Amino acid sequence: MYSLLDDLKRVNAELEKKSPSQPRSLLEPCLKKKKQAFELNIKNASAQLADQISFNLAAGEYALLIGEYTPAYNFYSKVALRDINNFEAQQWRYLAWSHMTKGTLATQKPEKYYSDLKYHLEAILKHPRAPTEVKEEAHWQLAEAARLMKKKDVAAQHLESVLSINSQNVKALLKLSDYYQQSGNTKAALTLYQNNLAKFKKLDDSTIIAFERWADILEKEKKYSSAMLVLQNAKKQFPNSPKINSLLARILAENKRFVEAQDLLSHTNAQQAGDNNQRIAQARIEEENGDKASKADQPGLALRHYQKALDLDSKQSTVRMKAAKLLYSYHQSRSFKKDEALTKDMDEAVRFLDPMYAINKMSAENFGLLIRVAEHSSSPERAVGACKRFEKTYGKVSPSSVLKACQNSQLAVDRRRLENDVSLAKKNIYNSTQEEPSSKNKGERAPASSLRKN
Repeated sequence: MYSLLDDLKRVNAELEKKSPSQPRSLLEPCLKKKKQAFELNIKNASAQLADQISFNLAAGEYALLIGEYTPAYNFYSKVALRDINNFEAQQWRYLAWSHMTKGTLATQKPEKYYSDLKYHLEAILKHPRAPTEVKEEAHWQLAEAARLMKKKDVAAQHLESVLSINSQNVKALLKLSDYYQQSGNTKAALTLYQNNLAKFKKLDDSTIIAFERWADILEKEKKYSSAMLVLQNAKKQFPNSPKINSLLARILAENKRFVEAQDLLSHTNAQQAGDNNQRIAQARIEEENGDKASKADQPGLALRHYQKALDLDSKQSTVRMKAAKLLYSYHQSRSFKKDEALTKDMDEAVRFLDPMYAINKMSAENFGLLIRVAEHSSSPERAVGACKRFEKTYGKVSPSSVLKACQNSQLAVDRRRLENDVSLAKKNIYNSTQEEPSSKNKGERAPASSLRKN
């Protein structure tokens, strides 16, 4: 014990020269002046440790300072157990524990880690002196831990607590909305956005994502006017945001309000926006221009915008669908004229659709488009494979256009195999005829060889 006091005296001299920077984490408390605390605790310890709490606080602080986390945890635990009102000890004990278990218990014994985390953070949450920002951080950490343990309901409860403390916590808002949607509770997700996002005052990338998710849910529910209203209100909240403008332009273009979308984009600094919503909106406008003017080059312009959007985010399955559908519709208008352009474009469309297997489960509509596209590509085998997966996933292949594409693709594959078989047979026949004279000559020389042996 007295060796510890000697160490405390030595570190006290160092603290007079330079005090360590104050911790920034929300769960780390603000300390009193370290020099005064150490001097007080050294005096108390010298007087036969009359004040055990003060000494343990100082000893714990010093142990943390030199990286001895287990002793620090033990010192703070003594204080926390003897003086339940000492909030500082509760916080520092948690900090020592988190350092002590970092990278080991969390991965090797996750159940034990989760149990201990709950024990320490719930003690902080129950403390009457716990500030609201500390409670917010504690609930967030418990939500993350519960999520990793696949306790989704528990994670959702903690996220709800975070938002009840701070409705502007966009990270919690997005995660809780995802949970509601995965649980099939779309109404709860919409209510969540309505009650929280409409009141946001700070705009950052996460807030933009939240507005986009809100609008996407409404679009999927076929509430297009509500989606546009959400973004129009967002524009009023943040009138100088290029990203909000490009997001609204995309929704307008998707709903065929092309003039308004173009007007909005013309007032948006495209270079500053630099997001896929601006690209998608521009692609939809180019498609419309192509439809109206019947210009062959317009689909190409739209396709380039879709490709740029995918360059920004390759996991956009909706954009992949639109790009593939654009190519398919273009050649459909030409009655699928057999030429190099058809094969090249359908191969490109297949490349757009193929990664969607990995992104998420393909819908029946997506499967149908892939089958119809692959039918006209250089690999009808791809269509046949997709037909089998369609049937395995959704049962009977439908509608009739998709069924016909499956049949045509199978015929193409069979025809290609037959052609290959015929070609191989012809090659074998040719090779055999070339070998006959050689065999005959060998047969004529054989007797002479026999005579020499005799």
